[in-house]
Amino acid sequence: MNALQEAAKKVASIKNQGSGATQASSLANGGSQEMPSTEENQTAYQSSDEKEKKIRELSAELENTNQRCEVYRANLLAVLRDMEEQKLKLSVKVQSARLSLKE
Repeated sequence: MNALQEAAKKVASIKNQGSGATQASSLANGGSQEMPSTEENQTAYQSSDEKEKKIRELSAELENTNQRCEVYRANLLAVLRDMEEQKLKLSVKVQSARLSLKE
């Protein structure tokens, strides 16, 4: 894990310096120059942690919203079924009224 953190620090410091291809090629060729830990690198790690936290929060919010949507959908379908039943009952009553008026 230490090597991974060290590599990430090197990549971040090279990106922050923006010095060009010379340092990038030495990094790609296994250059092992020591890069001091800077506040920018720590901010990058915090930023990554904050992004992960935000992703988890948004995923949880999406899941909750999907659950609420399912409840609303079930309620809507129940209301539509009730409306259909009421429509059929009214149709029968109207037919009965027509027949009684014809007689």
